[in-house]
Amino acid sequence: MVPDEDIGAVLAGAAPPQAKGQRLIDLANAHGGRDNVSVVLMRGGETSKKSGVMAKSWTK
Repeated sequence: MVPDEDIGAVLAGAAPPQAKGQRLIDLANAHGGRDNVSVVLMRGGETSKKSGVMAKSWTK
């Protein structure tokens, strides 16, 4: 519902993740959101130095 350019502008901003998520929800509703609107924001970082099944699955 929200143009990619608008999403990019929100994500590039300096606001905290919670505020960015709420802004994206508000934009989706303003653009005629027809159903439930959900937003998940994740920040990438360095890969884990831990060993084990879960750590190995994250590095693939």
